[in-house]
Amino acid sequence: MLTFSEVLVRPFPSGVAFLLALTCLGCAANSPPPQSPDASSPSDGTASAPPSDSTSTTQPTNGADPALRAASVFVVHQVSDFDAYLKQFKGNAQAREQVGVTRVLMARLADDAQRVAVHFEVPSLKTAEDFLASAEYQQLVKADQATDSTLLWTATDELVELPADVPSASVSLFKKFPVRDMECLVRLLVAGQKELHDQGLLGFSLHRSSSDENVAIVHLLAPSRATAETIYSGAPLKDAFSTCGATDVAHPIIGNNQTDL
Repeated sequence: MLTFSEVLVRPFPSGVAFLLALTCLGCAANSPPPQSPDASSPSDGTASAPPSDSTSTTQPTNGADPALRAASVFVVHQVSDFDAYLKQFKGNAQAREQVGVTRVLMARLADDAQRVAVHFEVPSLKTAEDFLASAEYQQLVKADQATDSTLLWTATDELVELPADVPSASVSLFKKFPVRDMECLVRLLVAGQKELHDQGLLGFSLHRSSSDENVAIVHLLAPSRATAETIYSGAPLKDAFSTCGATDVAHPIIGNNQTDL
């Protein structure tokens, strides 16, 4: 199983070519020379919970055709100049919309300011497949050859309960892991939703890998790193992992969310 520290060196299958286009839409093809990164922490304060009407109701998607189910793409970039990268990323917002990206969440890794984790939301995996045959895809490839992704995951959405607006000073926690019973995990996370929010969780999403149905990806949104780590390692999340046969859940990555996208 790939971790965030492992580099993708094998050839990409054609179904992933669309995702490389997404990563290109977030890369600066002609970035300035590397600079010493500034501290990546947003501020000393922590994010407050968003208004209750800004979070969507958790809706399990079990049973839907995987090809048509809403999907997510997770990418980690190594960037030499974060400010230049972010400027290029903002400038490509319209292009991302045109290829079907409906939302982007970005976090600059807390332990490595030159790495960025990006969570793209797309209508379906079929959206990616259809795009591969389009002229727009070829234009994007020509426009930006940057493919410096150290990790790339595609997944269908099982649960999505992320706030419509990501609070400033918040953090994201990501982890990919094998799980014996995905339906069990969905069920227990729905049941534990209130407790998670009472603990300070701002939102979360759960995804099923498109390459292995027994691999899950979780994305937690929290007001601070300490809160994210406490929630991730405690009940009810830890109990759900144990009950549903999740393994290799240690060492998630955490990043400071970038809200000005």
